[in-house]
Amino acid sequence: RGGGAQQQQQQQQLVEIENVEIHLEERSREIDRIAASVNDMAVVMKDIAALVVDQGTMLDRIDYNLAEASKHTEGAVVQLKQSDTRSRNRTSFYCILLLSIGCALMFLVLLVKLLF
Repeated sequence: RGGGAQQQQQQQQLVEIENVEIHLEERSREIDRIAASVNDMAVVMKDIAALVVDQGTMLDRIDYNLAEASKHTEGAVVQLKQSDTRSRNRTSFYCILLLSIGCALMFLVLLVKLLF
C-alpha cells in the first residue's frame, strides 16, 4: 500500500508539472504577442515623429513665405503711394498748364479786341 500511495503522489506531481508547463507555454505566447504589439507601436511612434518633423518643416516654410509676402506687400504700398503722389503732381501740372494757356488766350483775345 505504501508503494501505491507513493506512485499516486508521483502521478499527481506529474499532472501538476504538465499543468505548469501548459501555463508557461501560454504565458510565453502572450509575452510574444505583447512584444510584437510593442514593436508595432514603436513603428507607429517613429512614423508619427517623422510626420511631426515634416509638418514642422512645412510650417517653417509657410511662416517664411508669409514674412516674404508681408515684405513685398509693404514695398507695394510704398510704390503705390509714390505713384499716387506723382499722378497728383502731374494732374496739378496739367491743370496749371491748361489754365495758363487759357489765360494767355484770353490775354490775346483782349489784345485783339483792344487793337481792332
